[in-house]
Amino acid sequence: MIQQYINEFKSKDIIIYIKEANNRKVVRCAVGPDFVTNGLNLWDEGSLVWLGFCYSGLGSWQEKFIVNAGASACLYWDAASYGVIDIALAREMYEDMCDTTRWTPVTVGFWYDNTEKSVKYFFEEGKTFNLLMRGTPNLTFWEEEETAQDVIDLGMYKWCLIELMVNASLNDSEQGSQEMTQTYFWSGTGSFSGRTFTSTWDTPGDPVLGFDASRGSIHVTVDETGWNVINFSATETEVTPEAYAGNHYTTIQTVHGSHVALTSPSPPLVYSFSGKDITEVVQSLEYRHEMKEYGSGQTSTIELTDYFCGANMNCYFRIKFSVN
Repeated sequence: MIQQYINEFKSKDIIIYIKEANNRKVVRCAVGPDFVTNGLNLWDEGSLVWLGFCYSGLGSWQEKFIVNAGASACLYWDAASYGVIDIALAREMYEDMCDTTRWTPVTVGFWYDNTEKSVKYFFEEGKTFNLLMRGTPNLTFWEEEETAQDVIDLGMYKWCLIELMVNASLNDSEQGSQEMTQTYFWSGTGSFSGRTFTSTWDTPGDPVLGFDASRGSIHVTVDETGWNVINFSATETEVTPEAYAGNHYTTIQTVHGSHVALTSPSPPLVYSFSGKDITEVVQSLEYRHEMKEYGSGQTSTIELTDYFCGANMNCYFRIKFSVN
């Protein structure tokens, strides 16, 4: 055997060492990344490699699997890991990515972004080990359908709701900045023209009953099958009549984004996304609230922040079409 792998021994891709244990000497053999990946062909498979051993993020293991062997993505640990944690996370990933009961496949990047990747050591306070990823985030285990998807009949849908829940930062001109969970929504009647749904409204307010004046619009464009939203936008301005209870305020909110997958095919037609990184579908959200109470002025704005979906929070976004 040694003669067969003489070059690997010389380049230290194979290392033999002796370890003493229980008053006896044990011969161990270790192999390096070149020995494992040389001749390994993963280029045509869209392969995912899980390096579950301790310190697998050190050295060139992940690079050799991706650059030399052609793996599409690789996951690995940056320090000593616990086998029980490693097995549990690997199983969770494979089960989620192989779950064909979903309407759309789970990519390795989506699973990684929505998984707690930092693990605390049991007996070393303050120290952690972390799961890292390198490669293509949109890798999926699902095979593409050979037959074309059914084209959804869009003409029947006459009403649209866009709804978004996030954890946002409220920047108030008087009270300063504070974090809060906020839900925004836009809704209106309209229709599809081709692959774009349009709704516009301009509703007068009622100073006696205190109804706000509202004007706004919704635009949603789907792909040729109707199974994916290509882009969307919505805006609304609300104005409270000055005569109502001495208050007068204006609220303006807008949203736009792209690429939301179908989650409920018919009817109602629902495209949705949930998870910690909702910026995958929502590119911008603006909110401005200006209030004048008995002649005094107060201004508030809400802005999205990097932490607007916390570790224990599942933000969501959905576009819903109904027939009436």
